[in-house]
Amino acid sequence: MDPTRVWIDQALLVTGIAAYVTGALVLLGYFLLRNPALRALGLPLAIVGCAAQFAELGTRWWMTGVWPLTNLYGSLSLFSALSVLIFLVFAYRYDLAVIGGLVLALAAIALGYATTWNEGYMPAVPALQSYWIKIHVPIVVAAYASFMVAACVSVL
Repeated sequence: MDPTRVWIDQALLVTGIAAYVTGALVLLGYFLLRNPALRALGLPLAIVGCAAQFAELGTRWWMTGVWPLTNLYGSLSLFSALSVLIFLVFAYRYDLAVIGGLVLALAAIALGYATTWNEGYMPAVPALQSYWIKIHVPIVVAAYASFMVAACVSVL
């Protein structure tokens, strides 16, 4: 495995987690204080974290040639990225930045937990070597992410 590609993969992962944690704290401050400067800082952090997550998944695919959603690490990583992406759409469309602290905190927790299941860069088991995995997993994970954002809205 090329050490430069591994370094890029790890740097994107750390960037995503750091952006989610920092963004969660800033947007929690926005929820409590309603200071527009906190909103203006928190939403770009969410964008950076989300972009880093999608780039990290793409980097894994580029590094190995294996679809990255064949294990729990990839699925949880996609879950956190899609949760933040769905939040960002609703934050800009319906001015719901107040839920960002909770959404980003849960995304950071999911991504942190995903790192404990990181099995490295192994190929998929034969049962998962089907074209359906490229359709089924993203749709199911998007449904879970949508539900998580909806749950955050109803909790707050």
